Amino acid sequence: MIKRIHFCVLSLLFFFAGLEADIIPIDSLQGYANSSPYVGQVVTTVGVVTATPSDWIRSLKGFFIQDAEAPWHGIYVYTGNLTISLQRGDSVEVTGEVSEYYDKTEINLASVQDLKILKHGARIPKPLLVTALEAGSEAYEGVLIQVSNVTVTNDNLGYGEWEISDSTGSVRVDDAAGYSYTPTLNDHILSVIGVLDYSYGNYKIEPRRDEDIIFSPEGTGYAFFENNTVAADDTLNLRLHIQGIVEDTLQNIEIKIPYQFYFSANLNLEGDGFQGATYSISGSGTSSDPYTIIISNATVTRDLEGIVNLLNIGIPSAAGQYTFEVYTSKTDTVKPIPDSPVVNVLTVEGSGIAIIYPIIYPLQANVDAEITITNNFGTLQKIMIIFPQDISWEGDYTLLDPGFSNATATFTDTSLYITGALLSTGNSGRIVLRNINFQTTGVKTFRIFTGGSDTLREIQESPRVFVALQDTTVPLYVFHTDTLKEFLKGRTVKIKGVVTGITTTRAYLQDSTGGLILYQPPELHEGDYVKLEGQYNDFHGSDQLYSAEIINHFGQSSFDTLLLNTPPGEYEEGLLVRVNNLTPQGFTTLIPDTTLTFRDPHGYPFYIFIETGSELAYREIPPDSIDIIGNVSEFDGTHQINPRRLDDIILKGNGTGKISFYPPYLYKDQAENLYVIIKSTYTPVKSMELSFKEATFDTLVLLGSGWGNISAPDSLAIDSQNTYMKFVGGISLYEDTIVFINFHPS
Repeated sequence: MIKRIHFCVLSLLFFFAGLEADIIPIDSLQGYANSSPYVGQVVTTVGVVTATPSDWIRSLKGFFIQDAEAPWHGIYVYTGNLTISLQRGDSVEVTGEVSEYYDKTEINLASVQDLKILKHGARIPKPLLVTALEAGSEAYEGVLIQVSNVTVTNDNLGYGEWEISDSTGSVRVDDAAGYSYTPTLNDHILSVIGVLDYSYGNYKIEPRRDEDIIFSPEGTGYAFFENNTVAADDTLNLRLHIQGIVEDTLQNIEIKIPYQFYFSANLNLEGDGFQGATYSISGSGTSSDPYTIIISNATVTRDLEGIVNLLNIGIPSAAGQYTFEVYTSKTDTVKPIPDSPVVNVLTVEGSGIAIIYPIIYPLQANVDAEITITNNFGTLQKIMIIFPQDISWEGDYTLLDPGFSNATATFTDTSLYITGALLSTGNSGRIVLRNINFQTTGVKTFRIFTGGSDTLREIQESPRVFVALQDTTVPLYVFHTDTLKEFLKGRTVKIKGVVTGITTTRAYLQDSTGGLILYQPPELHEGDYVKLEGQYNDFHGSDQLYSAEIINHFGQSSFDTLLLNTPPGEYEEGLLVRVNNLTPQGFTTLIPDTTLTFRDPHGYPFYIFIETGSELAYREIPPDSIDIIGNVSEFDGTHQINPRRLDDIILKGNGTGKISFYPPYLYKDQAENLYVIIKSTYTPVKSMELSFKEATFDTLVLLGSGWGNISAPDSLAIDSQNTYMKFVGGISLYEDTIVFINFHPS
């Protein structure tokens, strides 16, 4: 009993123990008014993350937090180009200056040190159910909300925004997260969930993912544990609450028990949503076949919750976050809810959260690294840091903050061992490693071990860093290497290379190792050799840099075009390539925003994509062998070549170009000047033969710059019936004309 009481007290103090600054609640920062009373002041607040920086691929550069499920209790934290790694459900302490950015209340985070992660896996606030009319109000700015039973009443308001309406009014929805749904007029949507943002004079809902736009009740719901932080090796009861979030009733619910828990199949169902419900248990309790609680005949809604009381369940001995996967449905097959509840298992050994700053380091340069360790359970007395293998360090360090005031440390060239620390729950200590030097590029891990008086154990998530090149730029091949690019996703990075292509919304950059797409780039030109900074993320599989800014412009540079013999893949993405001898499927029109299939002589398919606004849009391709130059992009696993302009389509003759006449018809036995207009859409006409019958003319005139110095055909033959002429060199015709003076058809 004493053990249980002690642990509950720790849980209650978890969020606030050791916080030095005065904590101002979020609703006080919002001020219950259009403008915050704290504008211009540096404040500290706490809340649970409802949307992270990595959720957004455009527009937003920050995260949202809430401290209650109520109006006025959400706020946006602007991070700019800081590299911030967060998860939904992180409990955080934020310090920054309050501003009204074009009437949106936000906290401006000046450095990563002003953000403390107090806990992973906290309960994410349930979205507030509001009407479309209410969603357009100041009270819900920054709050996670939900509007139900709506219709799409405008599918394109511009800039990725669209409109939904219910019986009370309308509200905008934005696409900063890049979800896959394409708004369609008159679509009926069960529910739209998202944080409420304000920009350009409009409130707008920002869904965070595909699952926030709900068309069916399957896989919906809200689940949480009453107390999700427990002690390792304990035996106790866990109460899991399950609620609906749409109007439909959830009748079928399944819960998978993590195999590390000891589950004796002892449980009961409580709550109005489980009146009359029955359950069964399947599985063998292994990692591949975990115990699964199958609940039928439930009546769970927004107003009727069900509670699963797991009795005498054994907690694992290993610290960590354990997810209880929850699946729901109305009548069909169950599907997983997007935010399944977690249980945090803590021990003194291995407890604590560690972050490192900075995240990205230059190669072979002496730099400082600061590791902050925040304790989240018990009191830490010992800490060991094991360095990455290829680091050079001479043992220069500093211990900061009261928790390390009496600590001592010993070091080797591969580790630092701290004893005598007193880091109690919620307190932090900083270790500054001076003049460390990384010898190779890539992702590196600083392994952190913590403990009390005896055993040490590695913390749940040891901090990692990325070692870039000496000028802090990331080689472009990294963004096409799975383990490396996953670490950099959502982070601010620097890159360097030559611009090889520019389209209406993108630019393409390549270096000697690979290529990358710049989405909505700054003003650039082909051949620019530049160093850029922006946020890396992917969109439907396409690796891109967002919000790029030019750091250095090194002038103009040449660049290579890669000749492909097989269809492009991940490692060609972003590169400028050329493919020879492709054949379209018949006479083809280059329709924008449509993927067209061409084949090479071996039958391999090559996918060609033309952006809206390109000068290639709606041009026609004859059904002959052609060469194509373009930059490689990806969409949902399909790699496609994006020609940049007309001369990226290289025709091979055999009818290249088009002929038109003015006037379009002539009368027999009547002489008139005839204009023969030659147009070549892609590559110029270099030679041409022309013949006609039963007509005469006095002379001919060549009009247009494509004729160069040529004033007459290279050969001309005329008899009583036929006229034949040939141009074999010195011409380059794109849109040029032959005028036959007094052309007389007989």
